[in-house]
Amino acid sequence: MQMLRGIERGAKMIVIDPKETDMAKKADIFLQIPVGYNIPLLNAMMNHIIKEDLFDKEFVENILMVLNMLNMLLLILLHKE
Repeated sequence: MQMLRGIERGAKMIVIDPKETDMAKKADIFLQIPVGYNIPLLNAMMNHIIKEDLFDKEFVENILMVLNMLNMLLLILLHKE
């Protein structure tokens, strides 16, 4: 399994799960959250990443440009029908 190979090479693993799984037991950090708290946790993580400027702006801009181009292409194709 890829995860286990990474751990053997020194990678750190964080597991977020309501249950203490086998993978959670191998994790460096195990965050056991209640069922249904995954979306609030994800929102908090995204908020932190954006506020602390922890993302690759160039990558995000490129993805947005590609999505805008795709949207324009779809609009053109839909209007041909």
